[in-house]
This record gives sequence, structure tokens and C-alpha cells, in this order.
Amino acid sequence: MDALDEVPKDDRISLTKKINRFLSNYPCQVICTSRIVGYAGNFIDGGKEVEIVPFDDEKTADYIKTWFNHAADQRLVATLSIYSPQQEVVSVHLFHCL
Repeated sequence: MDALDEVPKDDRISLTKKINRFLSNYPCQVICTSRIVGYAGNFIDGGKEVEIVPFDDEKTADYIKTWFNHAADQRLVATLSIYSPQQEVVSVHLFHCL
């Protein structure tokens, strides 16, 4: 579930109860996302809280190379290597994965 910080404050308690009721009836793994600004605490009882930090340019380039070496045609890797900034490629990929 993405952008839980965008849920109106008056609805967050109700949403939290609904999420936790769902998980008690249908145990499964859930990922909730929120920007730090507007984050008001865990939505899932017993959930683990993590903060994703941005990659620097070197880690971004390593990620792109590793991902596309395993998942895509080498011609695509060569094409992407001429574009900058590489951060946009990673952001698009991560958006689609979530």
C-alpha cells in the first residue's frame, strides 16, 4: 500500500484498524509506504519500520548494471549507459516493482 501519509488524518485510525483486521483474517506480507513528512507511525501492528535512503551516483550505476545484466538484453545496458541522470531509471523501476 503506497502513500499512506496521504490518507486524511481523520481516517488514519480507521484505516489502521481495517488493515490489521484484514491481516488477522488473511495473514500475508504487506508493505506500506509513506513519506517521512506526514508519517504518523506504524499502520501494521508489530510491523517493522525501515527507512530507504537514496543511492549515490556510484550505487545507482551499480544497481542499473546488475539489474540489467540479469534481466535485460545487453544492448539495453549499453543504451542506458549513455543517459544521465541514471537515478530516473532506478526510480521508475522501483515504482513498478512496488
